[in-house]
Amino acid sequence: MKIEKHLIPESTLEKFADEHGLILQMYERSKIGYYEKLPRWYCSFAGVEILGDGVLIGASGNGETEQEAMIDYASQLTMQTIVINSYRKDRIEIKVPRLIKGITP
Repeated sequence: MKIEKHLIPESTLEKFADEHGLILQMYERSKIGYYEKLPRWYCSFAGVEILGDGVLIGASGNGETEQEAMIDYASQLTMQTIVINSYRKDRIEIKVPRLIKGITP
């Protein structure tokens, strides 16, 4: 018997960003007051939101290291539809592939 496999496309966060011209914004949090209990780093793509059940959802990755924040963000984006420039004429919707942990520090 012949079997054809149709696998879910995979990519890394970095490769996906490069393919679509996305800029990952990385922020370091102050560890004073309210923020002292939050992870040190958070990140997200500039101008990108997740499309969910008819609403746009902001997402960001959190982590004690930059790499952990990127991995967390990738886990939120994987297999979702993202919207770039949501309220502009050049709006784009992209289906995100399965993002794997091939991230360099």
